[in-house]
Amino acid sequence: RHTRYWRDWSSDVCSSDLARQFVILVSMVPQPMTRRFLRMCACHMWHISQAHYHELLADLAQQRMLYVVGTDEKAHIEVHAVIRQVIRHTCTQDELQQVLADTARAIMQLDLSWEEPSTTATELLLQSNIAAIIACIELLIAHHRADDAAHILVRGRAMWIRHGFGEAALRLVEACLTAYPPQHTMTPHILYTLGTLYGSRGMHSLALRYLMNAYAAAVHHQLMPLACRIVAEIGMNAVVDTSTPASITHESIQQYFETAFIYLSQHSNLRLQATVYDLYAYVCAVSGNIVDALA
Repeated sequence: RHTRYWRDWSSDVCSSDLARQFVILVSMVPQPMTRRFLRMCACHMWHISQAHYHELLADLAQQRMLYVVGTDEKAHIEVHAVIRQVIRHTCTQDELQQVLADTARAIMQLDLSWEEPSTTATELLLQSNIAAIIACIELLIAHHRADDAAHILVRGRAMWIRHGFGEAALRLVEACLTAYPPQHTMTPHILYTLGTLYGSRGMHSLALRYLMNAYAAAVHHQLMPLACRIVAEIGMNAVVDTSTPASITHESIQQYFETAFIYLSQHSNLRLQATVYDLYAYVCAVSGNIVDALA
């Protein structure tokens, strides 16, 4: 079958629309994906059961469309080079856009935050799975789906940093930023993510610049819970910033926190309160203001 001309052979690539979409996803993403990651995506993308997924995978493997390298859920799914080439030649734009939309929706339904561990998040802590998500994001941006890419990048902010994908995420977030006008409600979220990523790489002066812009945009859109989280990040970067002159004055830091305290005193959000007060105490302690830190 591999010796047949690809235009004649392409109609026989997959026995069903679902199988074809599955092979398109695996063929378009250059990063090998684990069986577990594909299962999570497939169940969200096409609302199929785990039993149906395993049946589909076994059928495609039997047809030599896919190769399962390994025996457990961490096994990687590989695609024959000929299959990959045929799919890329025969996949229409409508098919690709549909698969990308489904993929983005599936990833968004996965728990990408480390702050709230769940079974799904635990399964995602494999480096190869995170690399696969990064590869999917790159594919989304390349095919003009920056909005989907930006939402995934913002939600996975902590995960990129903790797993060593900060540099790759930084490049992708910057690419997404150009897709939004300054007045868009997504802009403060992207600026906040950029500030966090730059801060994690030790570029605190640049991080503060993005974070202060993010704060102004969040206040403009009345996104005060986000503004409070940005204030905490501003405080963290300010105390370790060694640039001369300082990127932000102590008085400005104090003003940021006081604005956050006013909002928090009027709204019951214990987790956010704990985060902001904890960072304020740290800032005060580093600055030598032990009385305010203890208060």
